[in-house]
Amino acid sequence: MRIARLGCPGQEIPVVPDGDRVLDLRAVTPEFLEHGLPTLDVIALPELPDAEGLRFGPPVTRPIAEPA
Repeated sequence: MRIARLGCPGQEIPVVPDGDRVLDLRAVTPEFLEHGLPTLDVIALPELPDAEGLRFGPPVTRPIAEPA
């Protein structure tokens, strides 16, 4: 399962791309952050309308690389 964030920087929507559909994770984000991805029921997730027009961002809010 792949996770992404769509939208303007700072206003991204967490999503799961699923074939031709983009599923909205906003309603379940706290649940899967606490319990992990295996708890997600992608069949029950709503589709995000107009997803193709949104910016594709990183799957995490603030990616930071630690210095070596």
